[in-house]
Amino acid sequence: MNVQPKHIESGVAKVQAEFMAMGINFKDIIIKGNKMLIYNEFALGGGVSECGDTPGKGPEIGFYPWLGITTPYTAEMDPFKRYADAKKFLLNYYTTTLNVLSKGGDSFPVHQAYLWNVVSWDVQGIHTASALWNTDVEQGDWPVRNGFAVQEVIDMIKVHNAKTARRAERAPRISFSKP
Repeated sequence: MNVQPKHIESGVAKVQAEFMAMGINFKDIIIKGNKMLIYNEFALGGGVSECGDTPGKGPEIGFYPWLGITTPYTAEMDPFKRYADAKKFLLNYYTTTLNVLSKGGDSFPVHQAYLWNVVSWDVQGIHTASALWNTDVEQGDWPVRNGFAVQEVIDMIKVHNAKTARRAERAPRISFSKP
């Protein structure tokens, strides 16, 4: 499965359809109402079980981005290090996501995104629960670049954020009117 922008925006498209059923154009509210669309708790967990104990082996993880691995870290449970096809899908997922975000959205204008950084959803390796459970590691030693962290995704996000910051420095400021 090749991840397309429509896959990344499918949740927002569903919200749009639900609002339209009530006669409300969600997209117009964002555009004409100077509202911000923010992706929150955005991530791909790599699991295929509601129990949080079954790693996906390939593109099927895209059907269940909310499913992940919630057990303490082991290499055997890491879908992105254990299965090449799952990692390939993860990289495609984040490449497409960052392309959508860099354009400010594809079908829907998006202004910001916050990743869900815990256990297998934490491909940046910034949450303590996402790293190897190790009593020898002090809290000050985080982030630990092991556990569910995926260095290629970390690098992609750093590049994206640096470009976004440079664009933001040059962009005119928009003021939003208060209600």
